[in-house]
Amino acid sequence: MADKTFEDFVEERAAVTIADADEFVVRDDSAADVKKITSSSLKTAMGLQHNGSAGSPSYSFSADSDTGIFRAGANQLGFAAGGVELLSVGSTDVDVTTGHLNLISNTGAQTMSLGEWSSGFDYAAVETPSMVVLMGNASDVNSQGFMRTKGTGALSFGTNNSTDLTIANGGAVSTVGDITAGGDIITADGSSAAPSHTFASDPNSGVYLHGADRVGIAAGGTYRLIADSGGIIINGAVETGSGSAATTAHSFNGDPDTGMFREATDQLAFAAGGTRTILTKSSQTRINATSTQGFIVDTTATNGPYIDLRESGTRVGYIGFPGSSAFYLQTDRAGGYYRMPQMGTLTTASAANVFFNTANSSMYRSTSSLRYKTDVEDLDLAAAMRALDMRPIWYRSLGDDRKDWSFYGLGAEEVAKVDPRLVEFAPTPDCECSLHLVSHPIVEDGEPFEVDDRNLEDHTDDCLQPLNVQYSRLVPHLIRIAQDQRDQLIEIKATVTSLQSRIAALEGLQ
Repeated sequence: MADKTFEDFVEERAAVTIADADEFVVRDDSAADVKKITSSSLKTAMGLQHNGSAGSPSYSFSADSDTGIFRAGANQLGFAAGGVELLSVGSTDVDVTTGHLNLISNTGAQTMSLGEWSSGFDYAAVETPSMVVLMGNASDVNSQGFMRTKGTGALSFGTNNSTDLTIANGGAVSTVGDITAGGDIITADGSSAAPSHTFASDPNSGVYLHGADRVGIAAGGTYRLIADSGGIIINGAVETGSGSAATTAHSFNGDPDTGMFREATDQLAFAAGGTRTILTKSSQTRINATSTQGFIVDTTATNGPYIDLRESGTRVGYIGFPGSSAFYLQTDRAGGYYRMPQMGTLTTASAANVFFNTANSSMYRSTSSLRYKTDVEDLDLAAAMRALDMRPIWYRSLGDDRKDWSFYGLGAEEVAKVDPRLVEFAPTPDCECSLHLVSHPIVEDGEPFEVDDRNLEDHTDDCLQPLNVQYSRLVPHLIRIAQDQRDQLIEIKATVTSLQSRIAALEGLQ
């Protein structure tokens, strides 16, 4: 300005054409020039602007005059594009008046829209190219709020940079953590092939509804357990721990020491009150028994099955085949036993009824058929008369007989001295022979005769003692004596008759 005079400015101003009354000329020293300005431009320079509109924004662009900023109302700033108000910023809120609010990532590949859903309904929504979070109104078919993905993609939720829950297309839900529900969880019934509650890597194993009031558990598409109001049904093997007598593997509610358990390999046991009562294994079954006590059933013995009764390691009773094919009923408490080899097939010619041989503890069916006899001859009268040498006795019994009675009989020891064939012999209590079977010599016709005891080992003579009188064997003796007496009576009667006749004849001569 110091280099220019006012006259110079007047000359320069006069050279500028003023087309509008609102225009005037000012000098710009920085440009060494004069310029035209208006009152509106002056207001702009001073920070003031006219209101404008969406079609003619107060602040716009030389190449796009209907896009810019304008005053939408009192205390309200509007943003327009193409003559349309899109955004309004007020003192209390920011409104998207038309279209969507899109947030674009720095890559430009992802956007998020806030506002009306693309379907055109009035929703509060968050919409991205892959997801929709929507709250609808009550007047529309989509009135319930929901969150979904677009297309076929899964919807995932997560925390700490990891996926915790996924909703697949079709509604399948998967989670990596626990699910806590404050109410009921209701699912489809399912089936054994496709259980309702199953596993990602094994979809045919899980829990399902087998039928009304019946819950099933399936494995590999086949039901293995069903629980209903009546109890539990198991389809297949059940394996448990071994347990013990005190805590049985299969027990009862409130009574854990009563039930079934595994005592050892291939050994099944039962307990009651913590005490083993039955033990069964491949070789035997023991009832209330240990190795030395109780009731033992052995099914694998060399000579056949047997039942063994033991007390403190000592056999007190026995049923079976001990060391031979014979069947034994034994009580060691009494020092004797019964032996019944081939019962019903063996026979004896010595008695008319069933014969029990106490000497060899055998029972025989008895027959008197001549088919079972050899060298048959008439009983010698002299042999029969030896029965008369026996001493009949009167006595009272020390056995299991009535104590108020007396009895009649013979003494086995005395009969044996007369004829040992009329007596049963038995081993003495201190006999050490391997078998309690008898074979003893008797004398027949002056010659020793060995009783054949079916080729079984004989006892020594000092092991034998008379036990029973074979009363049935006395019958032939008595019959033979009676026959002899009969014959004598017949002879005497004939003699008497003859004598009477002679007497009568003599008397007739007188």
